[in-house]
Amino acid sequence: MRERDTGADSEAELTFDTTGVSVDDYRQLILSPARTSRRFPLIENQKRFMLRGEHHRGSFESTQIPTVTRFEYILRAEHLRKVKISTPLDLAGARHLDLNSLCSLRELDETAFKKLVTQLDDLRVRAVQHFRRNLTLQDCLRVTRLKLPKSAFLKPAIAKRLEKMQRRLLYDPYLAIEPLRK
Repeated sequence: MRERDTGADSEAELTFDTTGVSVDDYRQLILSPARTSRRFPLIENQKRFMLRGEHHRGSFESTQIPTVTRFEYILRAEHLRKVKISTPLDLAGARHLDLNSLCSLRELDETAFKKLVTQLDDLRVRAVQHFRRNLTLQDCLRVTRLKLPKSAFLKPAIAKRLEKMQRRLLYDPYLAIEPLRK
């Protein structure tokens, strides 16, 4: 975890390095109220996917190590104030933040999804099934305008792993303070 001063206001960055999950895997599991998302290549053989919300940014990128994918939250000052983090010492509380409200990773419970789809007319069923095969979960829900209950979603193993990493977050505020210059 790192605190950054971006000039006008500060941000806090929470970064998790994971293995066994690619940028595209993350992209398939994202449910976020973020206003925009963008996918672009980085350096050779690297990928990056970014979400940009009102109070945060999320980023998933492959790292220099081919098997490691970095999952990063950048929390803007407005959000930090909202969750009562106003000083570097308060950042230790980030281990208890509900990051799922900003960007959650979810899998669709296929049984619940099929049950819901059976209630639709034939044309809409075909459209929903087409979009489900060809789009990310978030894009499919946006395009089809399906309203699914929370019970229709499962928490994937990677989301549980990220939550465990977050609970173990260590933060030393003295590392964030630059030494006085002579």
